[in-house]
Amino acid sequence: MVREKKIKKVLFFCMPMLLLLSPYVYFIQFNVYGFNHYESIMLCLLIIIVGFTSGALLVTHSWILRTVIFILLVSITLSFFPLFQNGWVLKATFIIIVLLAIFCLEKTVPIICVMSAVFIATCILMPMKQQFVQPIDTNYKVSIDKKLPTVVHIILDEHIGINAIPQNISHGDSLKKQLIQFYLSNGFTLYSNAYSHYSRTYNSIPNLLNFLPKAQNATYFADGLKHLDLYKNSAFTLLSEKGYAINIFQPQYINFCKAKNIRLEQCYTYPVHSLEYAKNLSISRNQHLIYLSKSFLLLSSIYRSLMIGYEYYLRPSLLHLSINLPHWSWHQDQVSAAAVPETLNALANAIIAHPKGRVYFAHILLPHSPYIFNQYCQPNPKVNQWMMNYDLGPYSNTDKQRAVHYRYYEGQLKCDYHLLNQFVNKLKKAGDFDNTIFIINGDHSSRIAQVAPFPDNATKFTQQDFEDSFATLYAVKFLHASPRIVADQVPITRLYAETITKLTQQKITEDLAENYIYLTVKRPKNKQKMPTLLLSQIPKK
Repeated sequence: MVREKKIKKVLFFCMPMLLLLSPYVYFIQFNVYGFNHYESIMLCLLIIIVGFTSGALLVTHSWILRTVIFILLVSITLSFFPLFQNGWVLKATFIIIVLLAIFCLEKTVPIICVMSAVFIATCILMPMKQQFVQPIDTNYKVSIDKKLPTVVHIILDEHIGINAIPQNISHGDSLKKQLIQFYLSNGFTLYSNAYSHYSRTYNSIPNLLNFLPKAQNATYFADGLKHLDLYKNSAFTLLSEKGYAINIFQPQYINFCKAKNIRLEQCYTYPVHSLEYAKNLSISRNQHLIYLSKSFLLLSSIYRSLMIGYEYYLRPSLLHLSINLPHWSWHQDQVSAAAVPETLNALANAIIAHPKGRVYFAHILLPHSPYIFNQYCQPNPKVNQWMMNYDLGPYSNTDKQRAVHYRYYEGQLKCDYHLLNQFVNKLKKAGDFDNTIFIINGDHSSRIAQVAPFPDNATKFTQQDFEDSFATLYAVKFLHASPRIVADQVPITRLYAETITKLTQQKITEDLAENYIYLTVKRPKNKQKMPTLLLSQIPKK
């Protein structure tokens, strides 16, 4: 009897530690991170300390305390796993946990101990599905017309329009001159007032590649926003019919490689969220610990619910009482820009290796937030300053927040051109730049807006908000063309249609309607119609 009591006490003491380690071990193994790094060891020790502290409380004689701790521990642990992210599943599970805690706690604890230990051992010892952490490069054999000049089309996600760069914030004037100099010195025609009809990538790029903008949300995706597989790509089809082979460099977001009726030669896909890239960033190990801790906590649906409650309800409510609580800094763990230097290098190598008869299309998540890089593409040493382009809290962006975000955005945009200069110089050195046609454009603006482009805000939307959300880049370099700036306000869908017409000699139906934008639906549904706003209705500065 005494021995059984001791065993039971040990099980109660160890259960919280084993339980909390289960999602952590899965997290490390799934992301191929490794347990032999300072940050993974320290986070593991922290979880063990929390587990043993909870275990010490669990062996007390207070039935209420033991029950509450058991319910909290099991609920928190399960909230890290995808199966329990769904609201009704989590609620149903919570009811079961409460019943187990009240009626059969003594029998449940040993079972949980064994299950947790087996789960941890299985994660460590057995092969398991792992996160996409490194680029996947797939090649196919297709026929190619090698008489055709190389075409390189680069989309720089969240690139602001040239004339929309704020002149009253940070170094806007010098930044604008730097970008103009890059394009003119390399022989481009630069459209300084180009804009997108959309402020969301999943609408902007598919409509661009199919030339005619549609009012329906996610109209080109058969499965809506659930699976962003782009099956229809009119531009790639026309270029394939011309004799081009299509080489795609894409993030793990919109899948352009699924397009039908194209000559796909190469599909290079790089990860958007990869702890492998984050692990290799040159920041201190303590900052890596903060980043790893954030990434782990953000898996928990309970943690995310607390964060949303704090940012969207508590902060706004207390603001009415003139109490401005601090921003919740552990709210994002994206490192989408981290893979870009490697991707652009791979793109340059592919062009140099196979320079004729090919279209190289690249969707580049830079200067897209979070802003992790400075102008030399070195990471900001403090991970809590890897900002998104908005403030989660009471406002979309205040004047002050907008200025702060643009300062960080400027650094990341300059990083873009640091990499593009290296890219161009590499092609020039190989003798491939002058014989290559280039298209470089954005998909929408920086989205560092004070008024979001929602239908409810149509009457509040200003020229500044338009420039922050829709004004974007469009530049093209044809062979033997003189550099110039075109100041006309033209949508990128129309400019791209004209470019593809020139490349393929196929007449494309263009959208010649009066200049307009589509307002973004707050909680978008598939094929939902988006209201339009004429540019002539937006108050000027």
